[in-house]
Formats: sequence, C-alpha cells, structure tokens
Amino acid sequence: MMKYLFLVLGLAFLFVCSHRIDHNASGKYVTGTIKYLEFEGGFYGIVADDSTYYQPLNLPDNYKKDGMRVRFRFEPRDVPTFQMWGVTVEILKIEKE
Repeated sequence: MMKYLFLVLGLAFLFVCSHRIDHNASGKYVTGTIKYLEFEGGFYGIVADDSTYYQPLNLPDNYKKDGMRVRFRFEPRDVPTFQMWGVTVEILKIEKE
C-alpha cells in the first residue's frame, strides 16, 4: 500500500514541476552556477540567480565543474528524469560568465 502512495505522490510531484516551467524564459539568457548533486547517482544542475533549478540534458563536459558561473539559453523539455530535480532543459548556448 505504501508503495502505491509513494508512486502517486511522485507522479503528482512530476505533474506540478512540469507545469511550473517559465516558457517566457526560453530563448533568454539566464545566469547561474553549476552545481554537482550527489544523489541519484550524481549529476550536474544549474542554480539560476533567481533560485530556479535547471537540469540540463546536454551540458557539455567542459562545463561540468561545481561552482562555475555560466550564462546560458535553453529550451524547456517536458521529459521526466530519474533525478526529478528542477526544470529539464536543453541547452541552446552556454558560456562562462
């Protein structure tokens, strides 16, 4: 029974997160900091200056450095991930700040 409760709560969480995407931010430059997160096998995310969490699907290897400041453009992707952290995005352009 608890297994089903966690499944339902997880799906509800995904639904809420996927509908909080700021589609207006798409195509605009956003600044933030690369963050390495150790849970769920470890992955890199970006914490924007406005505290929005982004999980890039295609972060280039040379940007996978915890604490690196970046400026980037993205396209939101409605793709659930194993980590379920932040807004899933495809990086269109990224540069060091």
